[in-house]
Amino acid sequence: STLMRSSAASDVYKRQLSNSFAVSGLSAAIAVVLAFGCAYGLHFTRLNPWAKKVFQIVILLPLFLPSITYGFAVIYSFGRLGLVSQIFGVLPFSIYGFWGLLIADVIYTLPPAFLILSNAFHYIDRNTITVSRLMGDSPWRTFYISALRPVVGALCSAFILSFFLSFTDFGIPVSLSLIHI
Repeated sequence: STLMRSSAASDVYKRQLSNSFAVSGLSAAIAVVLAFGCAYGLHFTRLNPWAKKVFQIVILLPLFLPSITYGFAVIYSFGRLGLVSQIFGVLPFSIYGFWGLLIADVIYTLPPAFLILSNAFHYIDRNTITVSRLMGDSPWRTFYISALRPVVGALCSAFILSFFLSFTDFGIPVSLSLIHI
């Protein structure tokens, strides 16, 4: 009897650990892709400088919130009586589990990942774009040479940071589980 309870507890623990790795890994991957797109757009577009500054402030603003706030924001936005649910009707997924954690963790880890990648883009030499175009490279090769390859290390750092921020956070899961009880 004790052995069976121990085995069942071990299985539950393994499943919970597996779910934590899945949510953390997926949220880190999504956050890094979004952060890369934002940082790339900020550094390689001809937007007005004030618009770039506003864009950067909007992305970094969530850094000043405690992590429990992200869980409540997801609930107030996507919950049964949330703003998005009221506008679009019933959502095809429940936010009180994997999808809620994923959404909140992506929002939570996006600003730090953006900071790492934006800083890396400051050091890219834009002359590589000109040289690549003059050499007749395809647009994808130019993108790879001038933007992707120089920030591979920063992409890895942003992923690791986002993964561990998501994996070690307790505010978001607590806020989602408290409301659902």
